[in-house]
Amino acid sequence: MTQPTPWAPLYTRDGDLFLPTSLANGPWHGAVLHGSAVAGLFGFLAEALVAEHPTFMLNRLTLDFMRPVPNAPLRSECLALRDGGRLKLWQIRLYAGDSLMAQALALAQYRDDVAVPDIAPRAPAPLPHHSTLDEMLMAEWMRTRRPDVPHSIHSLLEIRPLSPWNLSGYGKCWLRLPAAILAGTRPSPLVHLAMLADMGNGAAHLDLAPGLGTINADITLSLYRYPESDWIGMQAENLFQPHGTGIIHARLYDEQGGIGHVMQTVQAQRKAKRAAPA
Repeated sequence: MTQPTPWAPLYTRDGDLFLPTSLANGPWHGAVLHGSAVAGLFGFLAEALVAEHPTFMLNRLTLDFMRPVPNAPLRSECLALRDGGRLKLWQIRLYAGDSLMAQALALAQYRDDVAVPDIAPRAPAPLPHHSTLDEMLMAEWMRTRRPDVPHSIHSLLEIRPLSPWNLSGYGKCWLRLPAAILAGTRPSPLVHLAMLADMGNGAAHLDLAPGLGTINADITLSLYRYPESDWIGMQAENLFQPHGTGIIHARLYDEQGGIGHVMQTVQAQRKAKRAAPA
């Protein structure tokens, strides 16, 4: 029997340190990590915390990108802010050396069996199935705009669009990112979703003018159900304003239907010019 191809690792482990691989990089500034690699690591750490409490569910993961996270050994610290019988809240911090690079709040709530009345709103129905759609790789699309884009995490991103991928501030698609946090493992659907949460600003990216786009300073992932499939559906829009900031809101789906939402705050950003080859 043929073994499935292992998902590409974003980190290796050295004691308490996570060492990013080159795949964890973003395509813009050399040895700086992609937001998806950082979000995936926070998802991995948060999932491990919640796993110690089987009757709880991770309902919200909020990430703040304090600084560009370098491709360097990363150390995490965790502080329990609330350890109650119905609610648990952790603060997770990520350091490079002594510098705080990013932080997250992970909120978990107690799960109990409840009969939901028929009058209650229901989660959105599933999107058209991804198997009916054509697939493209993010890297191939990016190279139509910039041929020198390096190989990194975006090179793995598989997209099956339901709307044009055209930088108009709106996108509807299925996404899959076959990347693992550590070699020899496959991420849970929850950790995989955490990696994809940063892609709202890709699906709904808005080109404001030549050389001017948007970047996000945070990610808030809110879930009412854990995903059950690898492919994640996303319907995202960029609500940008003339004062130079805005928000991205994305509805999230798996193959059974809606699972939650992502919010990102965005601001205008000049696109970096790459140096000409020597």
